[in-house]
Amino acid sequence: MSSETKIPSLADHQDIPGKGMRSLATSAGALLDDAGQIVAGEFALAGNKACGAIAAGDRLVHRQPWAVVGIAAVLGVLAGALLVRR
Repeated sequence: MSSETKIPSLADHQDIPGKGMRSLATSAGALLDDAGQIVAGEFALAGNKACGAIAAGDRLVHRQPWAVVGIAAVLGVLAGALLVRR
């Protein structure tokens, strides 16, 4: 939504009896459609970023498998130590 878009209010639609609520409902429906398109675009962008991160992680594991195993072992020991202390 651009910064120039004015969000309609009930006061903007009270000049014409009966048509005010219809006009407000139409405006609200248009705003909801716009919001749905924005959310769908953001989900697609997040999905693309997640796929990129997964691919990078996969390349790292294939290039340096023992480094990844060592890091996982250290994290496992740390998690075990924290759980035992509780």
